[in-house]
Amino acid sequence: MSKLLILILFHVIYFQIHSIESSSDFEHPPLEIKVFNPKGFTFSIPAVTGISLFAFHGKLNEGFDGLEAGHWSRDITKAKNGRFTFIERSSELKIGDVINFWTYVLHNGLGYRHDNGQFVVKAYENASIDEIYPTTNSMKYEIPLPKIEVSYPKGFQVSIPATSGMAIFAFHGKLNEEFNGLEAGMWSKDILGEENGRFTFKDDEVELKIGDTIYYWLYVIKDGLGYRRDNGVFVVRQYDHFEIDIRLDMENEN
Repeated sequence: MSKLLILILFHVIYFQIHSIESSSDFEHPPLEIKVFNPKGFTFSIPAVTGISLFAFHGKLNEGFDGLEAGHWSRDITKAKNGRFTFIERSSELKIGDVINFWTYVLHNGLGYRHDNGQFVVKAYENASIDEIYPTTNSMKYEIPLPKIEVSYPKGFQVSIPATSGMAIFAFHGKLNEEFNGLEAGMWSKDILGEENGRFTFKDDEVELKIGDTIYYWLYVIKDGLGYRRDNGVFVVRQYDHFEIDIRLDMENEN
């Protein structure tokens, strides 16, 4: 797994990289924040050469306890119109509301954080968010319910359909134990290519029993945007594939 993919998928969970002081003069770019009426807001930074990721994490009227993912959490890996932009269309913000946030930028392979950010809503933009940022099909993408198949005596796989623009499918799972936030889990792997029309995570060694429970969350990068499907639960109720070991006892036959 590449360093870039690890940073993209796990900086929320295992983030141990502090703002890096390097010999370069790079600093986290200035944020532009827009709030729309009746709903929606955006956070964006200019697409400076060398930036490959902009991540936004925010909470409404509530402070952070360390580097939590927050109520809003998304990685932006593709710039549009010269900016990396986090777009939230459904939230209705009132004058006086406070957005607490932290952001993360990956520039030339180095990570830079902006911590303890706070923005107070004091006015709205003159246009609606859909006028400024028209919706596209890629923005409407939702990670589908995965297909989970269990094999006997061991092994299982988790897959979703491959769609245009999909670059990464990540599976994170724990056996018979719930997640505490966005942990990596007992299983944690990035799938970078499709096979037979699906992105598929496989574990060929684990022995699952009837009644075992797999808790999981998924992450997909599609068209340069990151999407999560949280709080997944799968209970093993049957086996879908059987690996039969047939041995002929020649002595008994004789």
